[in-house]
Amino acid sequence: MRHVGVGRRRRGRSAPRPRPSVRRLRPLLPYRAGPLRAHTPATITDSATRRHSLATVRRQSYAIMQNALIQGRCGIAAPVRDSQGTVVAAVSAVGPDDFIRPTRVVPHVRAAADDISRSSRAAGTGAGEFGA
Repeated sequence: MRHVGVGRRRRGRSAPRPRPSVRRLRPLLPYRAGPLRAHTPATITDSATRRHSLATVRRQSYAIMQNALIQGRCGIAAPVRDSQGTVVAAVSAVGPDDFIRPTRVVPHVRAAADDISRSSRAAGTGAGEFGA
């Protein structure tokens, strides 16, 4: 079993976070064009499948990654948007896939991200004003 520390930063392509945020980060364009390494049999490595997955995430405004990075792990993430609608952060829940069940967890992750986004809009917070 592989343990990933709580709060530890991961590279964008291997972390369960909203894929819509990846498409907004223009410096990552060369990365997006490159091949992906398979961490598990469930890791998306095909460009067409990756594009289809990104389109689905954009449409539903949350991402689910099951067994993609670590076998037996599930990650769910939703974007936090600033007052201009730019994705500036993400709320995610990651854990054992027998505990992190998308049907139960997605509504909570989305609600938390939406609450933070609303607070950002109320405060007039713009892109880059969230702490890193």
